[in-house]
Amino acid sequence: MGKRKREIELVQDKQNRMVTFSKRRQGLFKKAKKLSILCGCEIAIVTFSGAGKAFSFGSPDPDTVIRRYLTNTSIPSSIKDHPKDQMATFSKRRQSLFKKAQELSILCGCEIAIVTFDGAGNLFTFGLPDTDTPSSAATSATHPSPPPQSKTISASPNTSWM
Repeated sequence: MGKRKREIELVQDKQNRMVTFSKRRQGLFKKAKKLSILCGCEIAIVTFSGAGKAFSFGSPDPDTVIRRYLTNTSIPSSIKDHPKDQMATFSKRRQSLFKKAQELSILCGCEIAIVTFDGAGNLFTFGLPDTDTPSSAATSATHPSPPPQSKTISASPNTSWM
């Protein structure tokens, strides 16, 4: 018969939720890697499983991208020269990545944050659940946002950010 569209809602069974989280996280990281390679952007993803375990992905690495976000460091000039078609590809793929992140958060009840800089140095962020404003996840997925003056990120003991 084929695949049927699945309703996006929290997976009730704990075992199935953990399996769903693992598979979708790997898919999300793979999608982020493709975005980075095809568009030459910098990206960092941090997600916490339902059990509170931290997972991260970054290109070039999560620490570099997050430090740049926190310190508002400008992008190297060698990265800024990207053709318009590459920027259009970035926009489409970024929106797709943010949609997949939203689905992961809803299905598995996990926390997720994405920080990415496009080739021109514009910042795009995504985070769920968002404790600052109820609708900023949808807003940040479509508009560049300026980095904050100061921000703290809580991380598990296994992760170092500074």
